[in-house]
Amino acid sequence: MTFSVIKVFLAHAKQYGWAVLTLLGALVTFNIFLVIVPLFYKRFFDVLASVPAGTPVPESVVAEVLTLLFVIIGIEVVSWALRRVNAFTNIYFESRVMADLVRTSFDYLLGHSYRFFTNNFSGSLVRKVNRLSQAFEHIVDQLQFNFIPLTVTVLGSIIVLFYRHAILGMILLIWLVIFLCFSFWVAYWKQKYEIKRAEKDSEATGVLADALTNAVTIKLFSGYEHEKSLYHSVTEELRALRVFTWSINEWFDTVQGVFMIAIEFALMYFAISLWQQGVLTIGDFALIQRYLMAIFMQLRGLSRTLRRIYEGLADAAEMVDILKTPHEIQDNRTAPSLVVKEGAIEFREVDFSFHKIRKALDLFNLTIRAGEKVALVGPSGAGKTTVTKLLLRFYDIDRGEILIDSQNIACVSQESLWNQIALVPQEPILFHRTLKENLQYGRHN
Repeated sequence: MTFSVIKVFLAHAKQYGWAVLTLLGALVTFNIFLVIVPLFYKRFFDVLASVPAGTPVPESVVAEVLTLLFVIIGIEVVSWALRRVNAFTNIYFESRVMADLVRTSFDYLLGHSYRFFTNNFSGSLVRKVNRLSQAFEHIVDQLQFNFIPLTVTVLGSIIVLFYRHAILGMILLIWLVIFLCFSFWVAYWKQKYEIKRAEKDSEATGVLADALTNAVTIKLFSGYEHEKSLYHSVTEELRALRVFTWSINEWFDTVQGVFMIAIEFALMYFAISLWQQGVLTIGDFALIQRYLMAIFMQLRGLSRTLRRIYEGLADAAEMVDILKTPHEIQDNRTAPSLVVKEGAIEFREVDFSFHKIRKALDLFNLTIRAGEKVALVGPSGAGKTTVTKLLLRFYDIDRGEILIDSQNIACVSQESLWNQIALVPQEPILFHRTLKENLQYGRHN
């Protein structure tokens, strides 16, 4: 499912290729500058240390120090500009992709069948649509503000330390491989629990929405205590899952701290040894500390980054699963529009069942001539409402034909079918819009 989520995100992001390239270009360049600046600070401190304390400072030394300072400030100014480019491009990019994702979800959801909506809570579906776009935002933010900077910083630091001395680069490289393998293994192992948490969160939302939608029914049937118990139970299960996944993160942070203490000690210990041999200078200690601080700052957020990425993938997976589910009732690609001249309706030997166990209609035949008024009378469960829903093609029949003016409704577009039929439901259903908008809904013009 993870690859399906990534595939959906990439399909929507590639429409803004120039924005992606601008984001990555500004981001990578900015972080390369962050790796380069410590090299100038190394030289800066080496020059300062070259003059013994209490002795006059030569003009050449002052000039070199000032030159290094101006270079550092110049890099900082360019970095600031790149950050602004990245920020404004990100606003453009994320806002558009997020809007596209919710529109895609909305369009595809409405194409699902009547059965689909009777089997799913509307509140849960709303939550899943919103989660998809929010997951994209969270994942992209984590990648560009944490993961990519960490990658550039780590690679740059290893290269520079290898250049200063192979043993320093090798120590950092081995440590990072162990640390990252452990981090990704924990994140991968925890993913199944994140998915369970997301599913339980959707379930809790559905129970809440269902109760609020049926508040009057709850009062009429004295269901308050039952609904209270049901919601308390599902939220308690959600709480337990949150505690478990969050506790894993805290234990990971604990182990992470031990890793960081170990690498700082190892690098500084060997750096002192190399300094005694005259291989390293005072500026190298500043260089190593600057790189360690940058790496630690990024790695301290790695657990949160991985957690949010996997949480985002888990949150998005529910909506992506719906996007992958084929519509139960689909138009043929070349389906014509229904043309109604008279309005004659015929059910011809129709079989239909909601479940395989029991048929709702068995070889059902009905002919309604154009202009004729017909009432369907019968006990509850006889199939009166079912006939109406089949005429609207809310379900596909198992056998037979339903014809309007000799046109099989299964062979025409659903939209044209609905345009030709007016239905007054048993219960009034209003949109949360103005009265005028509700009255005009059948004819927006």
